[in-house]
Amino acid sequence: MTTTFTTPPYSWLPNTNAYVNKIDKIFYQHWKILNNEREKSIETINQWHHDWNKRIEKHAEEQKVLIINDYERLRPVFDEKYKENVEIANTYHHAQHLELFKELCDECKSLKFQVAMLQLVQRETEYPQVVTVEEQEEMQRLKQTDLSAQNEHRRRRRRAKDETKKTENKDDSKANLSHNSTTSSSNQINNRQTFEIQDKEEDKQPTHNDITPNNKLKKDDNSNEKCPICFMLFSTNMNRHDRNQHVNEHMKDDQNQLF
Repeated sequence: MTTTFTTPPYSWLPNTNAYVNKIDKIFYQHWKILNNEREKSIETINQWHHDWNKRIEKHAEEQKVLIINDYERLRPVFDEKYKENVEIANTYHHAQHLELFKELCDECKSLKFQVAMLQLVQRETEYPQVVTVEEQEEMQRLKQTDLSAQNEHRRRRRRAKDETKKTENKDDSKANLSHNSTTSSSNQINNRQTFEIQDKEEDKQPTHNDITPNNKLKKDDNSNEKCPICFMLFSTNMNRHDRNQHVNEHMKDDQNQLF
């Protein structure tokens, strides 16, 4: 089989120069390496062909010997059966037993001799397979596509995990916020109750006729000077009713926020 690749590359320019000569040498080295690889590949195929030819020939000869030997062992049995039926036929001929002879012929036709059987056996065989440049590019493209699909699958799984984690964190935040709101509301209710209890206790205190002016002033200075909700300092001109009303307004606002 002829091929143009065995011809080394050469410049077609009428006049050469140092630059062209340098490129010629580079491409000559490339050609030399490629041509050596080509020759090695062909030699590998030839060697495989030669080796398998020898194996095939050897196997074929072995199988033919087995066939010959098996038929050789069958021949004495065949000859004995032949001799036996010839003698019977001769006897029927002398006695003119036509019907018996016909039966003998049918029996001889139905005879079956067991012989060696030939079957084809499949075996895995290594053989050289050329993979062209186009096929290599296609394999690389499929490999890259498969890799891209795997990466996309990983990214989707990662995004799904991140979304699940965000949802869990959001649920935890809502639960904490609800707990804090409930705690705050409870604290405010307790403060309000404390404030009202203090007011009731003050109502039970002796009137101004029963205490001295100094004691009355001291008591007024220490009782409920701050709002228990917003901690605002109450004005001195706010009486107890005004202060209670101020606290109740806080409680109404908090309940509206909760519901």
